Amino acid sequence: MKTNVRACKALGHPYVIQVHTSIKVNFIGICDLFILICNLLLQLGRIYLDMLNVYKVMSTNISAAIALNGEAVTKQPLIKSMRVVKKETIKLIADWISRSMDHTMVSKTSLQHSIQTC
Repeated sequence: MKTNVRACKALGHPYVIQVHTSIKVNFIGICDLFILICNLLLQLGRIYLDMLNVYKVMSTNISAAIALNGEAVTKQPLIKSMRVVKKETIKLIADWISRSMDHTMVSKTSLQHSIQTC
């Protein structure tokens, strides 16, 4: 019983209140940071899927142009630009994957989307 009384008195000490407040403020900050990171990861996932869609659209357009007009169409500036966009998209995706900290997550989620898109 004496321990509980001492503990209750200690809780009223200004230093304990200050430390407790500091811990709560830090915890709230960590929670806010966690929410921010989760939102950032969701946004990065959407950007990744958008990049895959750009790649798919460019591939489809290039293939359709070649099917319609033959190989000569590949010399046109628009088709060359589309190919550049495809190459840069692949470079960006490869860079994102190589810089990823969690390669297991990338292989399970992102690469599956890549395979489905191609």
